Amino acid sequence: MQWLAAFAMRGHVSAVLVISVCAMLALRFPPLAYLGIATVALVALRRGLGSTLVIMALSGAAIGVLSLLAFQRAEISTSLVIMALVSWLPVLLMAQMLRVTRSLSLAFETAVAIAGTAILLTYAVIGDPTSLWQDGLDRVLPQVLSSAGLSGDQFDADMVHRYAVLMTRIMASSVIVSMIGCLLLGRWWQSRLYNPGGFQTEFHALRFSIRTAMLGVMLLAGSLVLSGTAGQLSSDLSMPVLSIFVFQGLAVAHAIVQRAGAHVAWLIAMYVLTAVAMPQMALMLGLVGLLDVVMDFRARWASRQM
Repeated sequence: MQWLAAFAMRGHVSAVLVISVCAMLALRFPPLAYLGIATVALVALRRGLGSTLVIMALSGAAIGVLSLLAFQRAEISTSLVIMALVSWLPVLLMAQMLRVTRSLSLAFETAVAIAGTAILLTYAVIGDPTSLWQDGLDRVLPQVLSSAGLSGDQFDADMVHRYAVLMTRIMASSVIVSMIGCLLLGRWWQSRLYNPGGFQTEFHALRFSIRTAMLGVMLLAGSLVLSGTAGQLSSDLSMPVLSIFVFQGLAVAHAIVQRAGAHVAWLIAMYVLTAVAMPQMALMLGLVGLLDVVMDFRARWASRQM
């Protein structure tokens, strides 16, 4: 994929072409959207805020024209442009934070702030979103079960309610992981093109502050102590904060494998296991990340090597 990044960095037209084409092709193959968002991150990291805003505006216009030609409906074209801008702006803010501060941890915390703000606005506008999620699941799940050849007996109202309670934090965590993934891909491209080896050094050093860890723990504790909407809000806010510690756990694993001179197969096995048992591995990596705030496993490993 490095060739795609190199092509995008040739100029404004190349960047607009990559971003807009990825956005349109994502209608058929959704993962391609992440390549376009990562290109926004790369442009922002390399060229700064002003140039990136121009490229985003031109890319939005290109998507509007292409979608209008493809679908012949202005409302679809407008919706696609809005969706693209909404997906680009958070990563632009994160990349700008990283460009200015050179701190990967602050860029990740920017993603947490964006997700937390969205959750707070949701509660301020509609209250507890559980009922909204439940209405949506009540409409969608019977169709999904029917298309899968399952009977209506498989439709459990209690199960739907349990999923509805979890949906806000699941969506917030998913968005956080997606935004951070796109930023990391853009940063990796930048490193490969202009600063070989820089990304590895930066990612291996990723470490959040004790304040961020305490915020996540306090919100999680609040979800256990508080009841009603307050408890639900505290729980929903805790997940974006705690989810970034999964990346700190990954950074610890990568750094120790590299410093120990171990085979890369250890990391491959870790990612395969994560894909197979996502919830359990995410919990374990998150705990490693949280403990690392206090224990600093990488420093301890380095001291043992001396």
